[in-house]
Amino acid sequence: MLALTVPQLGPLAEPLRITAWLVLPGETVRRDDPIVELGIGGLVTDVTAPCPGRIVGPLPPLDLVVQPGDLLVHIDPQPETAEEPGQ
Repeated sequence: MLALTVPQLGPLAEPLRITAWLVLPGETVRRDDPIVELGIGGLVTDVTAPCPGRIVGPLPPLDLVVQPGDLLVHIDPQPETAEEPGQ
C-alpha cells in the first residue's frame, strides 16, 4: 500500500481543508488522476495519484482541517496497462 499524504503547499497562513473527493474507495486511478481537492482561503488545488492503482478507504470527511504530511488515503498500486493501438 502506498500512503497518499497532504503535500507541502508553501507557507500556510490559513487552514487547509478537504473540499471534495473525486474518487471513492474501490475505484481505480491512473498516474496523475486527481483524487482529492484541498482548499486554502479562496483557492483550491488537486492532489493527484502518484501511481496507478485502486483507492483504499476510508476517506477522511469533507471540511476536515489537514496539515502537510497527514494521511489522505491509501493506494493499492497496480501496473498501468497500455492501450492497444487503434483503441
